[in-house]
Amino acid sequence: MKFIKPRIEVIEQEPGLNGMFKQIELAGRTCYKSEANITNDSAEKFVNRMIASKHTAMLEHGTLYLDITLGSVADDPEYMWKSSIIQIFKKNPYSRVNRYRNLHRIDSNTMISIYHYAITTNYRVFIEQIPWDELGPMRETDLGELGLDKDYVLSFMCEPTKHHDRRITIKMFTDRGVSAEANRHRADSPAEQSTRYCNYSKDKFGNEIAIALNADIDEDDAKQEYTALEASYGTDNNTVFKGLCQEIIDDKNDLWSVVTTWLFGNMSAEFSYMNLLKMGWTPQQARRVLPLDLHTELVHTAYEDDWQHFIDLRSIGTTGKPHPDMKLIGDMINEKINNK
Repeated sequence: MKFIKPRIEVIEQEPGLNGMFKQIELAGRTCYKSEANITNDSAEKFVNRMIASKHTAMLEHGTLYLDITLGSVADDPEYMWKSSIIQIFKKNPYSRVNRYRNLHRIDSNTMISIYHYAITTNYRVFIEQIPWDELGPMRETDLGELGLDKDYVLSFMCEPTKHHDRRITIKMFTDRGVSAEANRHRADSPAEQSTRYCNYSKDKFGNEIAIALNADIDEDDAKQEYTALEASYGTDNNTVFKGLCQEIIDDKNDLWSVVTTWLFGNMSAEFSYMNLLKMGWTPQQARRVLPLDLHTELVHTAYEDDWQHFIDLRSIGTTGKPHPDMKLIGDMINEKINNK
């Protein structure tokens, strides 16, 4: 059994279409703990597999920023198509559209103000929620062949500007109890390490479960106590667990500290989990005995104002005092986003 200190990471989406694909792949591979399979050219292949298998939830972690310049019907030959795109995203509940003006030079002496539409959406919306087959065929125009296909919409892709509603991706390293609370934020797009598919008896997990430290157990106290137990009973997890079981038989557990009692509870879960796997249960069956203290990794992507709502509830406590372990994570997010 090992200990993990709670923490967070802000994951910045890299530029361009491939940067969006990388963001999706990172979130998706968190579920299966398969980040070791990420290569320089694996992102697009991963995304295509997700689409082919209709496992599109992970696509929500890829943020798509568009900027569309819209002139008038008379002077903009693409007006019809651009207007259609804007209206589609305006009506979509998961997208944000902001209109602003910008000056454009039309000749050496003249500047005119033209409307821009800064659109923020996610790749799942782009793939699943745009009725491509209902938008009409490509048509020949003076500019060549135009129409509402995916490539045309992606031609307006840009990096986020001050006019876009920004989305932020945060990876949390915490426990299953905290993740259950975090995942209640339904406006967020979540991805979490799966106990159905992660087999903690395998080498990539060190053949042990990981326990998240918490607001009640000091990191040094936990490690010192566990080291002392290993010195008494041996460095194998089972021998420590058996030693503590013998102390219960000998009625010595009355002398245990809070830390020792906490350790014993998690050791018992680990002992049962590993033995159930040896008896032929799959990880999704054996997970029943895993503790809420089990370390987990989860990725949330949300708009900035949704993160502020998260902070209000989980750090500041506007609707009631947050759980201490949830507040640990909420405070870290508050500090990262608001520098508080």
